[in-house]
Amino acid sequence: MPVSEKVKSFRYERASELDQFARVLKKLGNCDPYPLNVAADQLRNLEFVPKVDKNDEVNYNYWGYATPDLVFYFEDVPPHTYPENPTNLTLSLSVKHIADFTAFKLLQDPYIHLEVNVVVRGTYTKELKSIELITSYHLDRHIEKSGDNSPEYVHPIYHFQFGGRKLDKKFKDFGSFLILDSPRIVHYPMDIVLSVDFVLSNFFPSQWKDLRKDGEYVNILREYQELFWKPYAHSKALNWRPYDEGLVNWQPGSIWPQLIIGK
Repeated sequence: MPVSEKVKSFRYERASELDQFARVLKKLGNCDPYPLNVAADQLRNLEFVPKVDKNDEVNYNYWGYATPDLVFYFEDVPPHTYPENPTNLTLSLSVKHIADFTAFKLLQDPYIHLEVNVVVRGTYTKELKSIELITSYHLDRHIEKSGDNSPEYVHPIYHFQFGGRKLDKKFKDFGSFLILDSPRIVHYPMDIVLSVDFVLSNFFPSQWKDLRKDGEYVNILREYQELFWKPYAHSKALNWRPYDEGLVNWQPGSIWPQLIIGK
């Protein structure tokens, strides 16, 4: 069966928003947001129906994209960076996601597959020798299949961890630095829009604060937080129901600084 009109409309709407978001990001001047346009083109291509595994049957309710690296350039070295005074610092962000149209605007997990990679690269000169620097973070969705054994270590369905697949550990000298696969830190899901906001808020705070004053940026973020974060947050709170909202004195914005507060 072909893509339905409802799914087509949904995909086109998301594509339009990604193109709009790319136009907003151009104001930063420290990145070329064309990967967002690539993702938008994939959404508009109705012959492209993503699969987790190539042998999976086609599900025409599935939608998603795989972005090339979106590269941000650092004007200044972030504070507390070691080794000190690295040069040519860049951050690359890539996102691959597959989601189910029928799960959206419901309080359930909308994703089938998610992979977010954040990689920071630079160079450092020591004793007249140029040394490549790299650090990497990875967010993904743990996929459980029928018949799988329970994981040996705790494995939250959405988790962030240091290292990840983009950090090639072979043939690199990490000095006295020790890299472990754990911990897998519980984390909220993100698409490319929310991932960009995550990167800006953590690595480019002045540009982030400027964009948070931009109405287009804020409106898109608000919508995507509603789509992706509301089901996640409400489902976690389900563990402690019922509760009296009037007794809650912990403000959401202090817990979760990236949240767009209010309507």
